[in-house]
Amino acid sequence: MCRDRAYFYDMLIAQISSVDIIKEVARRLGWNGEKDDKSRKFLSDLKDLSTQYSDAPLEYLTKEFNRVKDHDNVMLFMHIREPEEIQRAKERFDALTLLIKRPGYEPIQSNHADRDVDQFDYDYTIVNNGTMQDLEQQASDFIEKVKGGYFEKRREEVK
Repeated sequence: MCRDRAYFYDMLIAQISSVDIIKEVARRLGWNGEKDDKSRKFLSDLKDLSTQYSDAPLEYLTKEFNRVKDHDNVMLFMHIREPEEIQRAKERFDALTLLIKRPGYEPIQSNHADRDVDQFDYDYTIVNNGTMQDLEQQASDFIEKVKGGYFEKRREEVK
């Protein structure tokens, strides 16, 4: 969605997830890409272990961030669900946080990553409760705010 809108702003959108490398390992351990409760818990637990052992998910995000940080026309979306990991990424990368909610969909309860995604004070929230055109407009509004410095101004006001 934001990728389509970014075309009008001459930007490249890159998306990565803190579980990208976890999924690679999980496939080697027999995970077939399924997204049922058992698989989601497996991925969540594996990510927790990896974070505790070597902080591999955040190190992966750091590596990818460093590849694009000097390009003014790149907007990098890091998909992270765990509130404590979102906070760490926000601090490390001076990142904005965005939550896209869809009313009527309850959080998955089989693991803390999915269950606790709402337990963070996000900088911006998009509520996907309308048409596809409504969502496109909200994506466009978000990009406009980022490009226009809205969030930087807001941060200065908080200081």
